[in-house]
Amino acid sequence: MIKIKLNNKDKDIEENSSISALIELLELNPHSIVTEVNLNIIQKDKREDYILNDGDKVEIITFLGGG
Repeated sequence: MIKIKLNNKDKDIEENSSISALIELLELNPHSIVTEVNLNIIQKDKREDYILNDGDKVEIITFLGGG
């Protein structure tokens, strides 16, 4: 297990987890979020290959529709 900071809260995840795996674990819609790791935005097509490391600071921003 490794520890990341997810939206400013500590979160333990499996080693070698990708951003896509984290999104799935959190049961989020991958099409309605923006992901940022250590202040760098990670494009949707890079999430599967981007492996998170111990101590990474991850921000996930969800877009909500409305009217």
